[in-house]
Amino acid sequence: CGEEKVRVTMDRFHYGRFRNEMEKALVTVRKIVGAEKEPVYPSELSHEYGDKYLLVERAANSSLMACMTSLEMFGLSKEQLGMLKNWAKSGKTVTLVLTREETSEFDRKEEVKQDGKTTKVSTFMGVKHTEKIVTTITDYHWKFSVKYKLFVYPGNDKESALTLKQENRCIGLKTQTDTNPRPPSLKRHDICVEVSHLLLLVDDAGYGTFKVDRS
Repeated sequence: CGEEKVRVTMDRFHYGRFRNEMEKALVTVRKIVGAEKEPVYPSELSHEYGDKYLLVERAANSSLMACMTSLEMFGLSKEQLGMLKNWAKSGKTVTLVLTREETSEFDRKEEVKQDGKTTKVSTFMGVKHTEKIVTTITDYHWKFSVKYKLFVYPGNDKESALTLKQENRCIGLKTQTDTNPRPPSLKRHDICVEVSHLLLLVDDAGYGTFKVDRS
């Protein structure tokens, strides 16, 4: 990924987002444990741990497994995980990339006649006439497509890239003018994540192996 592309690091931490998610989790926990117990943040209650290192290890390994579960949901198999781990063990930087492209093109023009709600009735020489206003509505239909690809590659060797998932989705858009509602063609900035350290901290089954050095 070049300098103009968006780079996301594994150590970026969004405290506000984390706090919101924790608040939601506490609401759920309160429903489960009932009114007899009141779960709170550790910082808001005097407490002690028998082994803080163990707590750190479990929290870290839970995060690692969450990351691996996400990759599995996008199609990463155990065999592919082994390949990625070998790349990382050999000292190569392993990069996960998401590319996105959008297109919007004219599909068709439709004219629909719509009867008005107001009816005018008149009589001339004993003959009754009924008049109704008919409005012609012109609709412009557009074909909006989104194509994305999620792949991973070692070092700078994109020729050896491993594709995890790629899809092309299309929906129809309708407007009242002949102006394209979206850019005709748009390539989003690639989102790149370096996952070498993640791969070195999981075993062949995708379980976290993080340990605190207690020496």
